[in-house]
Parts: sequence; structure tokens; C-alpha cells
Amino acid sequence: MRSRDWAATAVTVVALLWGALGYLATRPADFHDYRTMTVSAAQSAYGAIATARLTAGARADGRVGAPYVRASLADARKAIAGAAKNFGAEGPPDERSTTLRDELDPLLREAKTALDEIEGAADGVPAELRKAAADAAGVAGGLARFIAVHS
Repeated sequence: MRSRDWAATAVTVVALLWGALGYLATRPADFHDYRTMTVSAAQSAYGAIATARLTAGARADGRVGAPYVRASLADARKAIAGAAKNFGAEGPPDERSTTLRDELDPLLREAKTALDEIEGAADGVPAELRKAAADAAGVAGGLARFIAVHS
């Protein structure tokens, strides 16, 4: 009789754990989850823009070649695209989350535009490349402020 009681208890515990895991995996996002996702997207975009700015400076100074610049900027583009995809995949669950979305969305678009400008100047005149990198500093600063405030 004792082994049957232990077996029933074990089955019950496993069923409860399985149910809890199922709930956690499918529960709707709340403000904390949305905030975490937006900060993660901002961090990815910030890293991409910072990398693009460093790469642009190195290219303008003649310290790296065109193949390295193309590869580095392609990686930055993938990071920004991934951040935008993750950001757009989930709608804001409440009003506070909507405020976060409205704050980060233009920053992600500006980051893409800044990267486009750096890529456009990558094979041109070093002064144009330096200017594009300097212009991207504003976007990087905005992303850094977003991360600092919402982390």
C-alpha cells in the first residue's frame, strides 16, 4: 500500500510541475516581460551602432580594409534587423508598455538610417565616413539613455 501512495504522490507532483511549466510558457506578456524585451532590443541596436561607428572610424583612418568593413557592417545590419524583428513581434500589453514602444520605435528606425549612411559612405571619402559615424553618435546616445532608464 505504501508504494501505491508514493506512486500517486509522485504522479501528482509531476502533473503539477508540468502544468506550472505549461502556464509559464504560454502566459501572456506583462509589463516586466515587455520592458525586458525592449531593453534587449535597444542593447542589440546599440551594440550594432557602436560597432558600425568603430568600424567606420577605423576605415576612415585606413586601419582596416574594405572586406572587413563589409563583414562588420553586415553583422551590424543583422543585429539591428533582429532587434527590430523581436521588438515588432510582441504588442504592448498595457499603457506603460505602449509608452516604451513609442519611445524605442523611432530609435530603432534612426539606428537603421544611421547604419545605411555609414554603409553608403564606407567606400567613399574618409571625411564623409567620419561624418556618418559622428551623426550616428546621437542615435547611440539615445539608445544608451533608453537602456539606462529602463534597465
